[in-house]
Order: sequence, then C-alpha cells, then structure tokens
Amino acid sequence: MSEAIKNHDEKILTADDLEVGFVLPWDLYSANGSMLLSKNREIKSQQQIEQLISYGARFYEQSTLEITASDNEHAELSKKHPAEPPVSFLIIQQLAKQLEIAFSLLTDEKDRTFANKILRIALDIQTACMENANAMIGSIQLTSEATHSVLHPLHNAILCEVSYSRIGKGPLERLQVVAAALTSDIGMLAIKEQVHQQAEPLTPEQKEIINNHPNKSREMLEKKGVTETCWLDAVQQHHERVDGSGYPSAISGENLITEAKLIAIIDNYTALVRPRPYRDRITHKDALRQMLQQRGNSIDSELVRLFINSIGIYSPGSMVKMQSGEIGIVTTLTSKIDQPDVLLITDTDEKPLNQPSHVKLTNEGYVISAMLCSQKYKALLENLGTIWPMRHPLALQSEYVY
Repeated sequence: MSEAIKNHDEKILTADDLEVGFVLPWDLYSANGSMLLSKNREIKSQQQIEQLISYGARFYEQSTLEITASDNEHAELSKKHPAEPPVSFLIIQQLAKQLEIAFSLLTDEKDRTFANKILRIALDIQTACMENANAMIGSIQLTSEATHSVLHPLHNAILCEVSYSRIGKGPLERLQVVAAALTSDIGMLAIKEQVHQQAEPLTPEQKEIINNHPNKSREMLEKKGVTETCWLDAVQQHHERVDGSGYPSAISGENLITEAKLIAIIDNYTALVRPRPYRDRITHKDALRQMLQQRGNSIDSELVRLFINSIGIYSPGSMVKMQSGEIGIVTTLTSKIDQPDVLLITDTDEKPLNQPSHVKLTNEGYVISAMLCSQKYKALLENLGTIWPMRHPLALQSEYVY
C-alpha cells in the first residue's frame, strides 16, 4: 500500500457494511496494510465477510481527482490481471508460506508448536482437496514460485491426500500420511535446496546426510512432540523399497507400512516432474512410464495403479497439444482416464486466445497428440486468471495482488 493512500482517512468495516453480492467500490486492506480484495470484486459468501472482518478490513477515502487516477491505474492493472482471482494458486501460495514458517521452528528448542502447525497445514490441504482435488493437483503442478524445499513436500502431501482418499480412508487416517509427506525430508532440510540446484555429483558429506535423513527426520519429529506411530514410521521408511533396495535399513515387502510405500511412489514422481535449474521437468506421462517400469520390483504394483487412477494419464495441470494444433491445460479428470477436460489457451497457430475455452474430450471430438513441458511455455500461463474456480478462506490470507 502506498504512503499516499495511507495518508487518507481510514474507514474500518463492520459486518453491517458488507453483504453477499456486494461489489466493492474500493480496495480493501488488512490491519497490517496487506491487500485483501481489490476494487470491483464481488462478495461471495457470509464466510468471506467474517474472514474479512477478522483481518480488520478497511479502505481509504480519496479525493475525486485521486479516485480518477486510481481508477485509470486499476484499469491498466486489469488489462494485466483478469477480474477473477486465481484462487487455487493463492491457496498453494499460502500453504507454502505456512510450511516455510513451520520449518523455521525446527531449530528453535523452545518451540512446542511445530507439530500442531504441520497438522493445521495438513487439515487445510484436506479441506481444499475435498472442495476441488483437480484444482489442487493442477495448481501445484504448475507452481514454481517458491523454494523446492517447500514445494516438493507440499506437492507430495496433496497427491497423498487425493490418492489415499480414493481407497476409502477417512480424514483422520489420511491426516497422518499427509503430515508424514510434509515432514519426510526435514532431516536433510539444511542441504535440500543446495542439492536441488547442483548438477554435479553428490559430495561424500551430502551422501551421508541424505542416506541418514529418514532416521534424522524421525528423531527431529519425536523431539517436537510427535508420537503418532504411523506418521513416524512413514517418515522413517519412505525411502525403503519393496525389494529391499532402499535405505536406511533395507526393509522390504510386508515389513513396510502402506503409507510409506505410497509416499515413496509419490516422492519419486514429484522428483521427476518438478523442474530443476539444470534440466527441464519430465512430462507427467514420461514420469508414469518410468514408474510403471519399476512396479513389482522396487515399488508396490497395486499402489502404482491406485496412484495413476488418482492422477490420470493426463494429470490436471499438464500442458497438452491437440491434434488440431491448439495448446491447452488439463483441468479435470473424467471417468475415462485418457479423456480429461481441457482448457484451450491458444489457437491452432499457438497464439494466445483472448478468451480461453473449456472443452470435453469425451464428447467434442478433440484428441491430445502430445504432452508439453510447461517450463517452455511459461508466457502462455501468465495472467490466465482462474483456471479452476474455488472459494477458500486461505486465499484471503495471501498478499498476492490481482
């Protein structure tokens, strides 16, 4: 918020000032100056009103001349940012911030809140996935605006929640595996970003840290007060393999808990599809092909099948090219695993569409001809606005201005 705006009269809103359907005639700010909602946004729900009030929502009165200038500025901004906010991406952004804050407490010996913070993040992931699992999978697939040490475990946790829910596990059972996915690498957090960035072979010191990090992660969790056996065992076993080729203890077969075997599959997948500075990300389909080659050997065959059914041959968030030449983003899985719904974002000459178009491959005659690396088409993703419609209170906490 600019100093010029701060110098104007401040109006703090009450519940009487807002109602569902009300279109904001001003930008709303929180008590600490972060933008909550931009001008011309519509109030969607009573829950949103309560959330705004809890953040001390306020606006600043301006003169007529300044309002005109502000409106012109907003019009220019609107050309760059669509009116509808990309809520699903705001949720990912806020989850990443929360996880970063939680990780910062690991070295604080006096802290007693770490485990609760992780469980709260896990609950927020569950809530968002229950509202729109396609949105959460797709948004984390396309997000790269945070550190790998935060986005990688967040990606794992979202996929664990979606996959485990498909086999009928209840929220409390899923909560432990989501928490384990979020914390499985805390024992190597000090070098995780460095290792992710380097193309050179690991040093002996790095190898030692990596080989021991499952045990170290469990030890750190126990020191932070985690007592749930499933959470702890899943973290300690997530690099073990069903054929005994894993580490740190070469546990195999039925001695491995299901949660650890699932995290192992998903961790392998996300390591492939997330970009690295020295190479492009591997496409979703190529990652699945590699995993299918390993099933029955190092990874569990039945859980691989479950995972692929959960995420689809064309995962939400995958960028695809149609036989017609158009480029699109997979948005929604359907009952036909190879025929998802797609948002077309270019014409047949790969020129961006002014108005992206949703198509259903199951009944509209479109056929996917190839999967594309989204890194190479980042310009097409800018300013798309809402790809997946969602309403979630986490989005209100974001400082993203749209």
